[in-house]
Amino acid sequence: MGRHSAALRPTEGAAGGLGSVEVIVGRVPELVSVDREGGHHARSSCSAWSPGLSVRHRLCINIDRCRYGCQSVFVTASVEAFLDEYIRRYTAGDVRGVTNLCHVPFVAVRRGEAIHMPDSGAVWDHFAAAIGAYRRAAGVETWKRFETDTRQLGEHSVFVSVHWNALDANESVVRDTWTSYQLLGNPEGWQLLSYTNHF
Repeated sequence: MGRHSAALRPTEGAAGGLGSVEVIVGRVPELVSVDREGGHHARSSCSAWSPGLSVRHRLCINIDRCRYGCQSVFVTASVEAFLDEYIRRYTAGDVRGVTNLCHVPFVAVRRGEAIHMPDSGAVWDHFAAAIGAYRRAAGVETWKRFETDTRQLGEHSVFVSVHWNALDANESVVRDTWTSYQLLGNPEGWQLLSYTNHF
């Protein structure tokens, strides 16, 4: 499969300014960058911009469908493995282990309120309280992941929404909920950047 590119071509308005924007998508052998003065500059590679053009005047969208398509299966599998490790630590009450999976600073959204955690100590306190509350208030013993919807955000981040069931000691469902997470990739693997509860 060849490279697919989309270029934004500005059209001239009545007064010589910018009018509408025409989006051109097709299978092309090279990336075409377009400046706002209407000049077209062919490039054989998208690894660098032409030094003769002003960056603020260039508009270009490049979509490599082959690359993302080939990566998607691997990304989904690695994200699900990360989530399984996260919930294993969460279920075991391993607060330090959960904290170590998080990027600092960290953000949680619960009941519409954004909770900002500037350091690992604040992240530790947050998860210690949450894990303890589920155990005391609802008798939660284990969590089970039923559905996972992963959306890749470029090469280094994903949004993943998870349908969780919280089970008590008799394996009865005591909470049926969804949570969305943003994960950030680094050389060591995934990190939790934030989560949002769907309630």
